[in-house]
Amino acid sequence: MRIALDASALLGIETGGARYARQLINKLLFLFPENEYTLLFYTFRPEAKKYFLEKSHEWNNLPNVKLRPIFLPRVFLNFLWEISPALLPIEKFAGDCDIFHSLGYSSPCGKVPVLSTIYDLTLLKRPDIDSKRTKLFYSTIKKTIRRARHLIAISQNTKNDLISMFNIPENKISVTYLAADESFYPN
Repeated sequence: MRIALDASALLGIETGGARYARQLINKLLFLFPENEYTLLFYTFRPEAKKYFLEKSHEWNNLPNVKLRPIFLPRVFLNFLWEISPALLPIEKFAGDCDIFHSLGYSSPCGKVPVLSTIYDLTLLKRPDIDSKRTKLFYSTIKKTIRRARHLIAISQNTKNDLISMFNIPENKISVTYLAADESFYPN
């Protein structure tokens, strides 16, 4: 199977989303070494590829892994995907793949099925936090939901929020809890 993943979260600060992306990629490579993986990262900074290569050193020389930078801002790509989906399908960046896993609220267009992970919707439940950011997040989530063939929610609460706030059929969402890093496992 040919799997493309949005690895952009690995470019920034080591947040929960970045740890999830790293752990998921590592486990996929370990459990399913027969698959081919394309790791995409959106950036507008040319120095980001070097930074990404340093942060992903464990994957650089694996024969079944391709690292592909997309030197366009994600906001610009999402805009293009909204106004003209056929202009830049995700396959232009990911190549021929069987599935695209969006790990960071990106909403690509193309013929490949998209699986999207939704972490939480707290910002939408607390619009008093930042109304401009809330509107942007709401718009992004709606596009992500519309374009995804299936969604992964990281908790039952996130799944419930998706169903109640966006009227999504329950069978379109799977709950997959985030696992603890191996450093937390007992010896």
